Amino acid sequence: MTSASAAASAAALVDPSTRKTTLVHHATGRHYVPQGLRRYLLGRALDIAVVVTGVSALAEGMAMAFQSTGLVLQEWQSVTAVGLLLFAVVFLYGGIAGTVGTLGEAATRMRVVDIDNGNTAGFLHGGLRAVGWVLFALLTLMLNGTGETDTRYVAVRRDAGVYQGQSPVAA
Repeated sequence: MTSASAAASAAALVDPSTRKTTLVHHATGRHYVPQGLRRYLLGRALDIAVVVTGVSALAEGMAMAFQSTGLVLQEWQSVTAVGLLLFAVVFLYGGIAGTVGTLGEAATRMRVVDIDNGNTAGFLHGGLRAVGWVLFALLTLMLNGTGETDTRYVAVRRDAGVYQGQSPVAA
């Protein structure tokens, strides 16, 4: 079978549960159904809300703790503490995302996996990816430019039959 005929036969296959066209992981040959943009953005919006709520609650708790001790922080110290807290929470949430998934992923029935082999990122790589995305977003806002994105990972539908081990069927 030539690569052109293999690509044509793979393009003609659909997921048995969702009836969506399947794509193939390059290294493993496993099929997957990519997540739609609307669900992806809704899931990420939920993740952002969770992180912002967590950072806000922790920052408020830190402020109350500092007030009760009588310790007065200068403005730069407060900003630095909240910034470090933000990156710590983002790293932890990203690490959790790289291992078991996030609340946004669970709510939208998706999972971010390596496009080459279908594996998840893991704790360290997931945390670093999350911090990288925050830095990318901040620098994009500050510099008003665009940059490169990590295209090795793709959001896939967890409710798809091929994700659950079923074989794709002809269209």
